[in-house]
This record gives sequence, C-alpha cells and structure tokens, in this order.
Amino acid sequence: MSAGLNIFIDVGAHVGESLAVALDGSWRFDHAHSFEPDPDCIRELEARFAAHIARGELTLHAVALGASNGEVVLSGDNKGGAASVLEDFIGDDARKIHVPMVDVNAFIDREIPAHARLYIKMNCEGGEVAILERLAERADVSNIISIMVDFDVVRKGGGYWRKRRALKKARARGLPVVLAETIMVGPDHLKRLANWLALSPELARGEPPRVLRQPLKRRLRYFIRDMRSALGGSGRAYR
Repeated sequence: MSAGLNIFIDVGAHVGESLAVALDGSWRFDHAHSFEPDPDCIRELEARFAAHIARGELTLHAVALGASNGEVVLSGDNKGGAASVLEDFIGDDARKIHVPMVDVNAFIDREIPAHARLYIKMNCEGGEVAILERLAERADVSNIISIMVDFDVVRKGGGYWRKRRALKKARARGLPVVLAETIMVGPDHLKRLANWLALSPELARGEPPRVLRQPLKRRLRYFIRDMRSALGGSGRAYR
C-alpha cells in the first residue's frame, strides 16, 4: 500500500448505511473496513457490496470490535436498530447469539499501515465505551484523524457516566472524538454521515458540503436523554 492512505473503519455496519456514503465516490477513501457480527446483516453486506469487495475496496469482518479477543453476546434481531451488547437491555425473549470479538488495537497493529489516516465511525450497540477506552491505551494515536461516536450506552440507566468517563480518557489521550448528537445532522443517514465527513475537507472529491450544526431543539432532546440516563432511567429497551 502506498503512503497517504485514507481508511474508513465502520464499527457497527448494520446493512451498510454508512458504507454506502464512504464508498459512493464522493470521498477519498482508499479502503474501508466493516465490522458487523450479526450473520443476517453480513449476508446483506456481502450481496450489497459485492463489487466493492471484488475490487479490493472493502474488507468485511464478521466479528464485533472490542477491547480484547474473545466473544460477546449480541441480543436482539438488529431490525430497526433493535440489538445490543448491553447486559439485560434487550428483553429475555429476544434472540441472543454469541459472536466473536477482536481487540481493536490488535486489529490496527496487524492490518492498518502505520502511515494510514483513520476515520472511524462507531455505532456498535453499547460496545463503544470499551473500544474508545482501549484506543486511548495506544502509544501513538496520531494517525487517527476523526472518531464519530454514537453512545448507545446512554440508553441504559447509569450509562451516561460510562460515556463521560470514556470521553475524558479519550480526550486526555488526544483522540479526536466527535459526538453523533452534535454532527449527525440532516434529513437522512446519508446526509448525516456526510456532514461528519465534511469536517475533514481533505477527504472530499471536489467542493465539500457545508457543515451543518445540530438545531437547538435536537440538542436539548439529547441532553434530556443523557440526564435521564445519569439519574438511572433507561431509554428505549426492546422486548
């Protein structure tokens, strides 16, 4: 691989909503890595992005990304976002499967060239805290350009404090974390993810889109969600 690589890492790919943006030709990504442990979603990803995989533009990893090598329990059917690795968050009658998990730092050291620039999207059903804290343990984080995190952990009572601790560690280490609630702005997921990528104009092929800021009403909604979690209340729990 040549110098100056831009690599997109999609942690919690679901059926490829974010990959569709990163690989649509509007952005200067040389390669994408997708992490999605749900077998049903993997089958959709393999079919949807078969051409990208064949051209060597995308690597699918049918595993969860985490803080260690091992496995994790994924609960829920992943339809409409109804899945979680948070213990006891999904109802007892939901599907529960044991899925393999790989250490994020081991993956980066093994498969990512040291000179590559990393743009990481995390929406991984509660696993984001462990991944972020593990990344903060890296000796060198200078090649991580942007990490956009959607903290699912705040959907559970007390999760806000885990979010806050993880952010404190990450920012103290110099990790460039962007919160989904501040940058995922737009009428649909395609526009919202592009809004995050627009923070890095060097990625755009042509004129980058104007970065939109979250309206006050939505910011207040996310603030209320966080405070509910801080006080021990849970958000939407699936049964």
